[in-house]
Amino acid sequence: MKASLKNKEAYQRIFPYIEQAARDYSNGNLEKGFLHWAFSEIFIQEDLSDDDVHTHTAIDGPDDFGIDGYLIDHESKTIHLFQAKHFGPGNRMDEADMTDFWESPHRLVDPARVVKCRNEETRKLSSEFMKYLPENYALHMVIATTGELSPSSKDFTESHRNIKESIILGTSEIPVTIEFEAYDLKGLIELFENHLSWVGVDHPDVTIELIPERFHEIQEDFKAIEATIYGREIVRVFEENGFRIFRLNPRGPLVNKVNKEMFNSLRDDVLRPIFHLLNNGLAVTCDSYILEGSRLKVQNFQIVNGCQTTVTLTKAKPLLDDSVLLDIKIIESSQMAPTIAKTTNTQAGLKAQDFISTDARQNELQLQFSVLSEPWFYEIRRGEWAKMISLQDKQKYRRPDGTYRIMQIKDVAQATLAFKGMPGEAKDHTKTIFQHKISDDDTQNHYEDVFSPSITAKQLYLSWLIFTKVKSIVASENTGSDYPGYGRLHSVWLIGELVRTHYGIGRKDEVPEGLAVALTSTIDDWFGALYFIAKQTLKMSVDSERTARGDTYSHREFFRGTRTVIGGQVPVALDYAKQFGGADPLQKLPRWKKQL
Repeated sequence: MKASLKNKEAYQRIFPYIEQAARDYSNGNLEKGFLHWAFSEIFIQEDLSDDDVHTHTAIDGPDDFGIDGYLIDHESKTIHLFQAKHFGPGNRMDEADMTDFWESPHRLVDPARVVKCRNEETRKLSSEFMKYLPENYALHMVIATTGELSPSSKDFTESHRNIKESIILGTSEIPVTIEFEAYDLKGLIELFENHLSWVGVDHPDVTIELIPERFHEIQEDFKAIEATIYGREIVRVFEENGFRIFRLNPRGPLVNKVNKEMFNSLRDDVLRPIFHLLNNGLAVTCDSYILEGSRLKVQNFQIVNGCQTTVTLTKAKPLLDDSVLLDIKIIESSQMAPTIAKTTNTQAGLKAQDFISTDARQNELQLQFSVLSEPWFYEIRRGEWAKMISLQDKQKYRRPDGTYRIMQIKDVAQATLAFKGMPGEAKDHTKTIFQHKISDDDTQNHYEDVFSPSITAKQLYLSWLIFTKVKSIVASENTGSDYPGYGRLHSVWLIGELVRTHYGIGRKDEVPEGLAVALTSTIDDWFGALYFIAKQTLKMSVDSERTARGDTYSHREFFRGTRTVIGGQVPVALDYAKQFGGADPLQKLPRWKKQL
């Protein structure tokens, strides 16, 4: 089928992100790049870093039973299964693709299939699937494509959207609730970017028409207005000002199940008139406001809770009549925004990362990254780059090849914690990275370990750049699900250990900024030699552990911790590298003035 210009243009809007993922994680393989990008978009509410996504999609390959990615959410007791189909724009996904994917859960519980399976990730999923299914876990199946859905595949999706089915597990029939979703190119574009664009300045001044006798003013420690307004009024404000009214919101306009439930309630004739009773409403801060009768003039209008509500109301604009109301609280104090966000954002389950996005330290680091000799955009709010930065402002970060210099706070934080000696925590306990320490001897929370008061962008850039190069070389080696892929953050840790030892830097001490600059500027000279040592260290550690554990060994389990057994192999690997190269590879590191 010949792709229309419209389809080609739509695909080009997401192609740079697919290409970037392919380059970073799969040696340019666009099918895997699409899998990576689509998985991260559809499960954006799970707050996954790119490295997390790579781990969750490592199953893709031979013997994957038709499953390209999976995620088990123990909080909601849901097993998510994912399939991606990267077609040329205009091609169709038929019902056969749907039915094949639909059968994948049954393959996971088929002993004859599992025993012959040579895919370690598939066997791991099968084990977890059979463990949690009897514990009343629901099943959420998502299939995504860059093509279109055929009429029969649309019918299949509708008929299987939410059903109950029995899955045979041994001699038992397990009743399972299954939600089935399918996204074509159009659906993915809708997930990715709202059609409303960024406009204007950073401090929007707005006017809101209040409903007479449905508002009151509070004048205590802070002035505030509590009101019930027409839903269409907040839509008008959003359409006039765009995403700049979310500048202080902990995260961007994420599309998840909360949005769908809101939208469905607006389509329901019974629920629509009581929307304001079902919804938490908006929490807004401002610099000041003036009340003139029932007209409210607000300076620097910032929604700190209610971003998703606002976007959903806008998408449902044709449904908004006078019966659709919305509760809103406007507080005259922009300094209260972080506190208000933390205490009122409950509807969509914000992550620890979201609450530090308004931290003054993060905003300062974002500024520092933006003024480096090669400016980088340091994304501290999820969705910020895609939704809140104008095309004109993005040009500052554009490379000659058309890609952009952009890094995400979670990747920076994981890389830095790993570099400082905690790769296991960085890999599997990312929530703790964004939680403040309770006391000086708190070893469970790591925000201050990563973002110390004196840390600078140049220092963070070093660990992030090492992590980026590790990911790139692992992808180019095409190791699949083998140990280098699981041990990326452990490689960052080992390289950090070699650097610290060489320069006599304690684990709790920061690499001095001057040395960090010297290391980043010469990284192509020394990275290969140090990565060789790190990889050899991991290989010896894995071989030793595999011999000790036999069939019970698992890469996934082995790399959950920092593992002293790995650190103990560093001297051996270093000696091996010296014999292999005929010289001390650490001599490739730059001489630093404090050594002279």
